[in-house]
Order: sequence, then C-alpha cells, then structure tokens
Amino acid sequence: MTGRPICIGECRGVAGPATIRRSSSLPPASVSLMETQFRNCHIEPALIAGVKANAKGGNRLPVREIVGERWTDRGAGYRISLNGNSVSIYETLREVPHMTRVAAAQLAAGTDVAANLAACLRVIDAAAEASAELVVLPEFCNHLSWYDDRVHARRMACTLEDSFLTAIAERAARHGIYVKIGVTLARDAGRTTGTSLLFGADGSLLGQSDKQILMGAENDYLDAGQQDSPVIETPLGRIGMYACMEGVINEVTRSLAVRGAQLLLNSLNSFATDEASLHIPVRAAENKVWVVAANKVGPLLPEAQLPAIAERLGVPPDRLHGAGESQIVAPDGTCVAMAPATGEAIVVADIDVARADDKRRPDGTDVLAARRPELYGPLSDGSQPKARRDGGVGQASHDDQPGRAHPSDGAGHTHPSDQLGHVHPGGGASHTRLGDQAVPTHQVDEPGKRVDAPARQRTEAPTRRRRERPPGVDVQPVERAEPPRTETATAGPAKPPPAAQLTEAPSGRQAPPGSETIFAALCVPEASAVRALATGGVDLIVLPELTAVPIPEVIRALAGTAAFAVLTVREGEAHCGVLLSADGVVGRQPQLHRTERHPWLTATGDEVIVFALPWGRLALVVGDDALFPETFRLAAIQDADVVAVPCTPSEPWELRLGLPERAAENRLNVVAAGLDSQGLTGGIYGLSPDFTLWTAWSGPFTGVISHPEVTTVGPGATSVRATIRPAQAVNRAVSKGTDLVDGRPRRPLDAVPTR
Repeated sequence: MTGRPICIGECRGVAGPATIRRSSSLPPASVSLMETQFRNCHIEPALIAGVKANAKGGNRLPVREIVGERWTDRGAGYRISLNGNSVSIYETLREVPHMTRVAAAQLAAGTDVAANLAACLRVIDAAAEASAELVVLPEFCNHLSWYDDRVHARRMACTLEDSFLTAIAERAARHGIYVKIGVTLARDAGRTTGTSLLFGADGSLLGQSDKQILMGAENDYLDAGQQDSPVIETPLGRIGMYACMEGVINEVTRSLAVRGAQLLLNSLNSFATDEASLHIPVRAAENKVWVVAANKVGPLLPEAQLPAIAERLGVPPDRLHGAGESQIVAPDGTCVAMAPATGEAIVVADIDVARADDKRRPDGTDVLAARRPELYGPLSDGSQPKARRDGGVGQASHDDQPGRAHPSDGAGHTHPSDQLGHVHPGGGASHTRLGDQAVPTHQVDEPGKRVDAPARQRTEAPTRRRRERPPGVDVQPVERAEPPRTETATAGPAKPPPAAQLTEAPSGRQAPPGSETIFAALCVPEASAVRALATGGVDLIVLPELTAVPIPEVIRALAGTAAFAVLTVREGEAHCGVLLSADGVVGRQPQLHRTERHPWLTATGDEVIVFALPWGRLALVVGDDALFPETFRLAAIQDADVVAVPCTPSEPWELRLGLPERAAENRLNVVAAGLDSQGLTGGIYGLSPDFTLWTAWSGPFTGVISHPEVTTVGPGATSVRATIRPAQAVNRAVSKGTDLVDGRPRRPLDAVPTR
C-alpha cells in the first residue's frame, strides 16, 4: 500500500520545477527507499554544486544542504549520484546533523558600570536577533581591569545576585539564550576572583569557573581559582569555560577536553594580536573541540592615563586596546567566523557540536585516548622526571650567556609594564590572522623562507658564538642499531636533582642559559645535504623521521665539524630518535606514545631525556609524540632550550598552530622536519628576544609578544636554516608574577583520567 507522497524538496528544470517525493507509508528503517531521477533538465546551480562537491564519491549529505530548504526529519539522509544529465537521489539511514547556532560578542568596557551593562545587554540582544542559541561575552565585562588597590577591586566586583548579573540573567531568559560572561566576583572570606559564569536559557546560573592563572597585576588585586573548571551538561552539549591567560598555556583546556567537554567558551581581555591567530585556534585543534572566543575592543587602560602609559612603554596607544577578532573555531583549528579587530560586533556560526566527539586523526589515532597520564606526574606533583641526562659535553656558563635583567629603571622603580597584568599580553604571532599566508620579511637559505612578525625585523645580524667539541666524548658504537633502554648511554647521566626537587613544586628554571645564538637547520634525508649544512656552520641538523640514510653515513657527513644531527630509526618494536655527532651516537630517545600510524610500535619509552650540549640543553620529540602538548611540557620542566622534532605531520594545524604553540607556551626553540607528498616539510620556530613588554623591543611594538620567529620550508627546498636563541629559553615571565612554565596549574592534570 502506498500513502500520500510527501514533498521533500524540488529541483527546477527547463519545463518547470520537478518535485522530489517519497511515500509516507514506507518504513523509515528501510535503506534505498526510493530513487528519483531528473533527466534532460537544467539543474539549479546550488544543487549541481552540492552533487559535485559531496556526492561524486558516494558521500552523504542532508537534503536541506542539497536544495537549500530546512529539513528536520533527523532519521533520514540522502545519497546522490551524478551521471550526465541524470541526478539520482537515494534515501539512506544517515542522521541529519543537529546544528547549533552560537555567537561570540566583542565590546568595550570602561569604568562606567552602567555603560558596561548596557553594552552587554546590547550584544546579547544582537545575538538573539541573529537566532543564536548561545552567546559568549568577553572577560571583565563589569569594570575595566585597572584598580587602585585590592579594596577598590573588591568594591567594583559583582555578587551573584546583584543588579548587574540579575540583568544579564533576565535578558538570557527573555530571549531563551545561553549567556557566558566574564566578571570579577566578590566571594566569601574576602576573596575576589575573575569568574566565568554560564546562564541558561531560562536565566538560571548553570556553572561558574574562577580563573586559575592570573595575568600580571591581576595577582595584586584578585585571587586565583582553587578548583578545576567544571564540565557543564546542557541541551546544547557538554560545555567548558576558561578565560584569557588560561588559554595561553594548555593545561586548563586539556583538562576540560579529556573530561568530555565538546564546546569550550573563552572570554578574553587581551591586546595580544596573536590570540586570534594562535592561542585560540590551537586549543580547538589539539583537543578536537569547538571553541567560541570573545575578546575586548577599545582601551584596556583608563583613557585619561593611556597616552602617558603608552609613552612610558614606548608603544602606540592603540596597541593597548583590546585586539578584537572574536571567533568561532572548528575541531580541526579552522576559523569558521571572525569579527574585525576593532569595534563592537558579534559573529555567528551554525556548528555540529557532536563533531567534537570524534577525536581521530587521519590514521585513526584517538588523540586523547593515546595520551599516557602515567608519564605526566611530574607536571602536576612538582617532582622531576626519573632522571636527567646530560650529554657530558659542557654547558654555557652564567658569565658567558647572561640571563634577563630585572625590568626596573635602575633606581628600584617598578617597570610600567607591571600594571599591564590587567591587559593580558599573552603570546604573539607572526601570522597576520588565522588562515592568512604568512608574509616573509626576509629570505633565509632560499627556497626556504624566514617569517617574522613586523616588529621583529632586525637591522643587523645577531652575534653567535661557536664552540668546539671537547675531546673524549663517550658515544655508542654505530655498527648496528641497539634496542632502546632506559639508561640511554651518553657521556654519563647528569647529576641527580636535589632531593627537595622530588617533593616540592619547582621554583623556576635551575639550569644556566645556553648560547646566545646558534644555527639550526632541517634537510632532506641525504648525507650530502647533511654535509653541506655541517660544513657551512650549522650547529643542529634535524632530518625527517624514519629516514633511509644510514646512521654511519650521517656520522661521516658530520666529520670534522661541531654539528649535531637528529634522526629516527625503527629498533625492533620501538621508534627511537637518535642524536649524532662526528664521534658517533650521543644518545637515544624512544617514542613515548603509541599511534595507529605505526602499528608495529609497541615498545614505548617512559621519560623525556634532555641532553646537555655545548650550546644548550636539547630534547628529542619523536614522531607522533609531537601531537601531545604534554611531551613538550616534560622537556620544558627539565629546562630544555631546544627541541628537535623528526615527525610526519598529517593535518594542517600541526605545523600552522601546534608546533608554534609548543614553542610559545614553553619558551622552547623547536626545529621540526618531515616529508610529505611535495618533499621536505616542517619549520624552525625560534624564540625572539622581544618577549612581553618587560624589555625594550628591537623594533616597533605590534602587539605580537611570544609567538616564535617562524622559518618555513619553501617549495622544492632540500634544506632550510635559521638562527635560534637557546639563551632566550631562560625568560619565561610573560608578565609580572606570571611564568608560562612554573605558573601552570597543577590541579587540572591531577584530575585528568585516562579517557
């Protein structure tokens, strides 16, 4: 029996519209329920484009994407085949994704609380007018983050039932929209916090999260959060909240993702231009979650004082404004909507929240399930890894390579940038914005190219100091590969850390700084390329993983030079990074994490080893260990200066966002080499001395603060080289009282279970 045909869309042909129909009496669980063909008719461009783009390979898409109509039957989807002038549409069992419309709102907030509230209500209204179901507002919406003292900060803070937050809750209920907002909150026992609040569509308070990592002078006026940010179950999905500086390092967002959050909401109060190009999108990509981020615009300091403060700092006044560029980022790191850099605005996007449940990379590896929390204890309990390894070939002295001077004027006066803790100078980027092609400012070792932020152009070449290798370095024999072992042979282990370091939280970097500058390079896996670089004065050469060139050939290519080379080899069921010199094998680093790309990899290492070399401390991150932020953190807490990464990137974000962030958030120089279908790939991510506003910049301040100087591989290049600065790894203070490495929260890692 056939029932009444139900129209599910139409396609216009030369003789008029042709209607796609199905019978309402057919069982919904059937596959290939019907086939409708349109022959010898002119198909509308929207439909034909959808067919070509989505259906040629048998992909499936919902009917509303085919015909441009809203289709709400979530129990069916459609497969389309294209054959000349014939279009066949098959009903299938694919569920139509449920799309959620989200918004990010940017606004200016000053010292006038009533004006600030009006701005908040205005952007909530605008988001509701755009049919958004959720809107994210910036950090510190109630008052400019600038106070006379702690008493002033507490007096201006909100309470949960005051008129400011009551008005926000009522507006959420009026529109039936979820609202996430950042404010300062007066809590019990005299505590004042920077707090993210989530109001439900009925105006109820669904969750709160106190900021755990305070930025600069926020430490003078606010109290850091004492608990993990919660994961909040809502009809929209599982939501996690964080704020500004908490997204400049990886721990808070990592904890939320591993505990199941699908949608992360970030409220910012930042002038840093690289928030939009690096710190925001990388948290989406590395955790495969959605991120909705809302930043401030307008002055972040009192307008009356802004010119004088800018003059003292030596920066243009407009660089102390909120950087805007609020955005919505997909789980692959792609920005799907971005606001302008200036002006009050909202951006809106329809997102499939459930997409964040798929944590697989192209090879099938679940990037959260592949983590090894048992190795990450030193990151949360303050103890050092089991042992530190030194290559036994010397270290730079404090006298040779001085560290950063304290930012004072010589008379004991505080540097004016101390107050900029309110402003959050968290990180910087050499990309103009997400998705833009980086523009080279000068060329290095063509056809590779060096990409610097405009503020980092230099008028003179940096000085560098070469060191000869001391004689008598004990090395591994090279006649055959040896299996991995926990006591990796070098010239002997480093002195163990003091016993106190095993039980107390670290108090800062312990190792002396490395050399001011060295040359680093990556190259194709050919002994001749290694030889050319080594004899050309390069100190560190990184080859792609699992290269075909034998270890003895690389050692011969290094003969007579002080260069080191890094490659990887398969040793039975292990994947090992190997550090080489002209004298032989200096040491090995087994890969720590198993991934689907190497099914044979079943023997993994259990620690990150740091080698002391003449110019600084080197760690090896092997293959897919580069996917895990924790790997680089383990190197950073052992005071590494440089990380060599032989790898095979498989997703665009890994080079565009992942490795630059590993350098920025840990203050590490990173040298990564890989191969793809076009040949050599990778990059050199070197630390800049222009870091925060604590020190004088070599060029105009652009708002770019901690993003590394990026040297990319040009088309057809067989090698690329650049200057890196091991000594800069000593400077981790992004602002007063905020250390990128030592200031990381311990609690989130303690709470992260194996997924």
